[in-house]
Amino acid sequence: MGLDHQILLEADHLVNAGESGDSEEAIYRMREVLFRTPTGTALLDQIDLAR
Repeated sequence: MGLDHQILLEADHLVNAGESGDSEEAIYRMREVLFRTPTGTALLDQIDLAR
């Protein structure tokens, strides 16, 4: 998978996690499985911390 594809995948999941109210456990699992970029993981952590 290329970097452009990874960024789009992470962006899509960031929006969905922010809007759907996923549980902390679901966000942690998503971070482990899907997120590979430092920026994507930092943004996901911010969503999780904002709850």
